[in-house]
Amino acid sequence: MAAVKEIEKFTIGVQHIEQTAPGKVCVTGRIAGTVRPGMDVMVSNPGVDIAFGRSVIEEVIMQSGSVNKASDCIGGVVFKVPDIDVRVGTVIYSEGVQDNEKRDAYIKAIGDEYVAKRRLEMQDDELEKLSVADLTESWRLYGWFQSQMADKLTEDDKKADRAKIERLASTLCRKILASDYIYVVYNRITGEPHMFSSVARQENNQYMCTSPDILIVPKAYYKDMSAMYDNDMFELKKIENNEQGDGIKNFLGYAFYVNGAAGVAVISGKTSIDAPMLVPAPDYSNIPEIRRPVCNPDLMRWMLLYAQLGEPDTDDKKIISNLFYSFISREIKDAKLLIPMKKSGEFPVADEDGKAVIQKDTEIVLAVSKGKNDRNAVRMFTDWTRLRAAFGEEWEALIQPVSGMIETMDCVINATDHPALGFYISQDTYNMMINNME
Repeated sequence: MAAVKEIEKFTIGVQHIEQTAPGKVCVTGRIAGTVRPGMDVMVSNPGVDIAFGRSVIEEVIMQSGSVNKASDCIGGVVFKVPDIDVRVGTVIYSEGVQDNEKRDAYIKAIGDEYVAKRRLEMQDDELEKLSVADLTESWRLYGWFQSQMADKLTEDDKKADRAKIERLASTLCRKILASDYIYVVYNRITGEPHMFSSVARQENNQYMCTSPDILIVPKAYYKDMSAMYDNDMFELKKIENNEQGDGIKNFLGYAFYVNGAAGVAVISGKTSIDAPMLVPAPDYSNIPEIRRPVCNPDLMRWMLLYAQLGEPDTDDKKIISNLFYSFISREIKDAKLLIPMKKSGEFPVADEDGKAVIQKDTEIVLAVSKGKNDRNAVRMFTDWTRLRAAFGEEWEALIQPVSGMIETMDCVINATDHPALGFYISQDTYNMMINNME
């Protein structure tokens, strides 16, 4: 029986492009596998999207000139350009190449050209042409490069590197906000963007929790990342910009200043952007406190992390659960919450201190239900978004801390369509939470 001949395949990640004739280019880069003239190939940009075009290799070039083949080396190929933008990071590949091989070729091209060779030195117009994925991978790879060179860098080197990273990060922020859409990893338990944080034991046997980020994914990485995050716990949700161009900005503002995320990680935790770089914190300094939007990001942050954890069925989970619970206890004391309310008659406008005199015949109905141990329980919400998810526009709200209600009724915080995010506080529970903080 005749032996089956193995099909030759190759990839080349583009580092340099030179036009050789109208519609034709010679690209050079790292060749993996074996390439020969006459091979049918695909051309794609893994850092931009999944679209690809087809072409044929017309010539293979090494330093010595044209050759019949090239294998696992730095070399060049000439081909007719299909309807694809050929740029640094473009991948030319043959039939049979897997997605991970294309991704590797793309990342190596970015690393070889922008990191190892140019140390992130790029003109402004060139930097602006990079995609969200290009910028993110350049940042990640440069971080690794810096770690390898750490003992050789002077203070001036480090200062220059910080300036390069800040310039790249600033461009990345603009690209994210201007995207047609991005994807965000959501947690199915909470129905909210997942909060990525880590907890580590310190030498003094205390535990430290890193500030949580949400994870965003550019469209070029959707296929790869959906395989990782489409399961019982996670899903990737599409966040679109609107006609005004502020859809993504508004979403991020909600994640930061309502949910309490500290920033975003892009593709992986290796690239993290602080919240104010993307969306400045709202300034309410000139607005009387009673008229400021009600938000409790410092409380929501820990409620989300606590809910995400699920059942503490291991020793580590129990420790982390107790840690998150302690943070909730610390924040609950001073949190100002919304109680859904209906009223009849004219309701007086509160003064700047939030005080108002209610007329004798005014009726107020609060959202109260039967709680535990024969006590009533009042519904309370950390913000208007969650209140409106449960109550219609006919409901207004009172602003109260838990301490203002707990002696009369138990409190149910954020009872919505995601039960794990709801928090029931009885008087005994509240007393224990406060005592633990003293």
